Amino acid sequence: SHKPRWNLFGDSDDSEQVFNTVKQRLHDAPLFWLGISSGSKLPIEAVGKWDERHENGDLSAPRFVATACVCPGYNLETCFLGFQFPYTQICLSSVRSKFLLENEAVLRPFNTEAYDKAVGSADLQSLLTHVAPFAGYPSQKEYFAAENPVLFASLITTIGRAHV
Repeated sequence: SHKPRWNLFGDSDDSEQVFNTVKQRLHDAPLFWLGISSGSKLPIEAVGKWDERHENGDLSAPRFVATACVCPGYNLETCFLGFQFPYTQICLSSVRSKFLLENEAVLRPFNTEAYDKAVGSADLQSLLTHVAPFAGYPSQKEYFAAENPVLFASLITTIGRAHV
């Protein structure tokens, strides 16, 4: 059966597929990756993993000329705890409507308990802990271990390859 792969902060496997498609079409194009605010999670996590693969001899791992993140540094285990009014409710409402409710037909049948807990979450941090199954992980512990960008920032070597 088909399992959904939905990750609030993006999926590095999806990004690798996009990278490979772009490189097939624009083989010699220099590629750069910019992440802004919560969008910095994916470049940090993905490039850290890919640079480590490359360092270990996997030459198929995506490579960028440079990667930049504006306002990065998200620890996924605590990133939403500092949200204050009105951002907490605005962002929670947006995540519920755009990601959960619009995808209910796929997410609820896959894991009803996780879906109901996520939709009923009082804040974004608790919502994030409940959606781990939709990103392919059995628990929040495994999700944070595999996706938390603070665990992968030290693996990035791309920065040293930038040519100005």
